[in-house]
Amino acid sequence: MKGELLVELLTRGHMEDALIFTRTKHRADRLAKLLNRKGISAERIHGNRSQSQRTRALAAFKAGDFRVLVAPPVPEDYIHRVGRTARAEATGDAFTLVAPEDEADIKRIERAVGAKIPRVRLEDFPYGSAPEAPLEQPRQQRIAAIRAKKAADRQRAAAKVAKKAATQTTTQTTTQTAAEAGRPRRRRYGRRPS
Repeated sequence: MKGELLVELLTRGHMEDALIFTRTKHRADRLAKLLNRKGISAERIHGNRSQSQRTRALAAFKAGDFRVLVAPPVPEDYIHRVGRTARAEATGDAFTLVAPEDEADIKRIERAVGAKIPRVRLEDFPYGSAPEAPLEQPRQQRIAAIRAKKAADRQRAAAKVAKKAATQTTTQTTTQTAAEAGRPRRRRYGRRPS
């Protein structure tokens, strides 16, 4: 739901450009892809990207090449970044998209800043509708997919070793049979021995 709400806020003009914080690096990647699919230029910046990729993304965002920069922080970073904008005497708004499962995080932020953050709902947005795809697969699903891929890779490797062993056994048997028959062994390439 948050991804679709963010798209609505950006397309309706409630935000010109935005620095978006997500919970994880994986979610940052998926959100950037979602925004780009919806026609909103976005880039991501996190620790799995090289320093040059992060520097280019930040410079491009500052230059206005991207409307959205997506990054994964922790709640303390959120407070720091919002405060940094204010200390730089820059103007802007901080939006926090909160789903029911995020209430504990928002309460932690409110305790840290010592103030209650006002709640606002976007008119005509279908809050009850199901999202087209979650921004992040649950951890157990990701782990299960990784384990299944590794098991398939191990099976492929074992089949390859078995096939190679069978081929070598066949070659050795053919060589032994030719030698037992008293025939000269044929060369694989080139002329026959005279």
